[in-house]
Amino acid sequence: RHHEAKYLTLMNDITFQYEREAREKVELSRWLGYGLMCTLLLALALEARLIFAPVTRRIERNMQEIANKKQEVEQLAQRFGIATQAARVGIWDYDIVANILHWDDVMFSLYGISPELFLGAYEAWQAGLHPEDARRGDAEIAAAIAGTKPFDTSFRVVWPSGEIRWIRAVAMIQRDPKGAPQRMIGNN
Repeated sequence: RHHEAKYLTLMNDITFQYEREAREKVELSRWLGYGLMCTLLLALALEARLIFAPVTRRIERNMQEIANKKQEVEQLAQRFGIATQAARVGIWDYDIVANILHWDDVMFSLYGISPELFLGAYEAWQAGLHPEDARRGDAEIAAAIAGTKPFDTSFRVVWPSGEIRWIRAVAMIQRDPKGAPQRMIGNN
């Protein structure tokens, strides 16, 4: 029995020793695995940075160029606005497909009406034409939209007060890739 007890104690010690060594090896391999994984991730991150650095720089340059162009366009629009206001040139944009007509502030003063009275459609422009010029005005717009003649004309408008004014209008047609007219943009 004494030998059995010693044998069992020895076996317990060996089992405990084996289990402890196995746990240490698992723990060590886990730490090595984490370390290896971290090293691999770091290496991949560095490689990605090296690979994508030129792309990133190009994107940053492009974004800066876009910001510069946007600022340039805003400055041009501001100068254009000042010039058209000073010269009393009205700008209009007619969406042919949707029949929506947009006027800037000068257009309202040229036609002697307030923005509240403007319905924003082609018919609103027609309503302001002198009756003797209405048919010709429609024909010239139709010819420009059809592409047979540029839109460059003069006509009379009748203000709500009855006063008659002459207006010169020039416009260009924007077409889709198939050639269908989309917009007519012009000035008076």
